[in-house]
Order: sequence, then structure tokens, then C-alpha cells
Amino acid sequence: MAAKRFHIATPDQLRALAEFVKDGKLNTMISVWTATKRRQGATRWDNAIFVGFSGDRRRTAEVVRIDANGELVYCATLRYNLALNWCEKNLREVYD
Repeated sequence: MAAKRFHIATPDQLRALAEFVKDGKLNTMISVWTATKRRQGATRWDNAIFVGFSGDRRRTAEVVRIDANGELVYCATLRYNLALNWCEKNLREVYD
């Protein structure tokens, strides 16, 4: 379970987080989300992408999205300290 979770509301926020990627790729997701948002205005992904920070000794930071079935899908692992500092300054923290 994530100790902290932040909502990624726009493709630009995800693009900024992409510079902290340690494992995985976000470029395709950013491109698809940006193009769909430009065409349709609102997308299903607007409320479905989050970054979670673990509360245990492993110290992991992961970008996940909620798919159409309501399941979490792993997208990328981020560098913990850099991503946490950026998220605390730029994103809205969400609570369960």
C-alpha cells in the first residue's frame, strides 16, 4: 500500500515526471493522452493516473493507472527522492 499518493491530472504533469523515470517508459502514454485530450477535451485518463510512494524500507515510487476494469496497471518506476520532492510541490495528494 502506498504511504503517499498523488494525482496526475494533465499530460504535462506526466511529461515533467518522465525525467525521473528509472525503469519503464511513459512517452507512449503521454503521446496518446495528449492527442486524445486535444481531440476530445476530456478523457478517461484524466482521473486515472497516479504516482504512489511506498512507506516501507524498499522506497519505491511508481506511476500507475486505473484501467477500464478498475485494476491498477504499472507504468514506470521513478527515482524516489527527486520524484517525491517534485510531487509535493506540484501535485495534489490524494487519500484513500
